This record gives sequence, structure tokens and C-alpha cells, in this order.
Amino acid sequence: MIRNRFLSVAVLLVLLVATAAEAVTVRGRVLQPDGRAYSGAAVVFVNTAIGATATVYTAEDGVFNLRNVPPGAYTMKVKTARAAREFPVSVAAQATVNVADVRVP
Repeated sequence: MIRNRFLSVAVLLVLLVATAAEAVTVRGRVLQPDGRAYSGAAVVFVNTAIGATATVYTAEDGVFNLRNVPPGAYTMKVKTARAAREFPVSVAAQATVNVADVRVP
């Protein structure tokens, strides 16, 4: 019985480590048309396979970081006070995905 519990705990730990190893950080920057940073823009990631969403907001320098993103296909929606735009983003199993600068009105 103790052996079965040990085996169950070991399998659970392996699964947790494997899942954590696949998690990715997605970084990017939102800019205004003139190139100035867009602070406070909402950046929403929608997993196209399951519809799960995650939202982050840009910092004063327009940069956003979304951590622990599972690999897959996403739609990135950038929402500001004036406009909203959508972009496809593919997240591969690597440490960090850098999204090109996004310009929104």
C-alpha cells in the first residue's frame, strides 16, 4: 500500500513538472500610431481550441507579459479606449514568445 502511494505521488510530480516545463511567457508591446507606448491597454489571449481566456494590461512603457501560457494557437485581442484589434499568435513550447510591436489607434 505504501508502495502504491509512493508511485502515485511520483507520477503526480512528474506530471506537474512536465506541465510547468511547457508553460510559456508571452511578451509584447502595444504602441500608438506615432510610436508612443500605450499604457493600460487590455491584452486578451483566447485559446482557439478550448476558448479559455487570460487578460493582462500594458504597463507605462506599453509592455505586457503573460506567464504560464500553454502551447497552442491563440487569438490576441488588444483593446484600448479607441479601438480593438485581433492578431493570431502561435505559442510553441519554448521559454518565451516575443510578439511583434502592436500598433493601435
